Amino acid sequence: MLNNIQFSPVFLKQVKNTIDRILNVPGNYTKGNILEMTAVVDKNLTKEAVSRLLPELLRMLKQHDRVFQNVRFHVVYWETDESRKDIVLPMTMASMEKFYEDYEQKIMEKSVCRLAQYLTLFHARSKVIVLLTDGKFTKEDGNEVKKSMQPFLEKKMLGIILQEGNKQRSPEVCYREWGRSARKGGQMGAENENL
Repeated sequence: MLNNIQFSPVFLKQVKNTIDRILNVPGNYTKGNILEMTAVVDKNLTKEAVSRLLPELLRMLKQHDRVFQNVRFHVVYWETDESRKDIVLPMTMASMEKFYEDYEQKIMEKSVCRLAQYLTLFHARSKVIVLLTDGKFTKEDGNEVKKSMQPFLEKKMLGIILQEGNKQRSPEVCYREWGRSARKGGQMGAENENL
């Protein structure tokens, strides 16, 4: 079950390195400025998974670099293609259990292209965008998805994909930089490999 998924130390290190790469894309972020960041939470995920994994990611980022000590932080609850809830709050509040009290899971297939259009319109100023999802998207043309991520989302967005295990495979966590190839890791502490 997704509720039991864990981020391995190797996976968290890869996420840290990826976010460093995103911040160092020429023209994306200038040291000394206040960082603007967005976390997109796919409502397909359970309350238990989100309330445990998102705070873990945020704590890791705050410990990793001083730039994450003072962040203009957005949480976008991705409910449907037409419905998203945007909350602006201190990053520390998103690490508290109380923040997730009203969270309700809403399982639905969604379009990555539609999400990209929304993020381009309303979150263009964010220097880092992290998508926490189960990866169950509407089937779309790969070229359309790539086009919707341009000109800048592909350089700023990191997808963390939580996948349920089955009898042959334990639950796993993958990540994807849209400008690079997808990768997987965090198989309950296993080494990461290229997809």
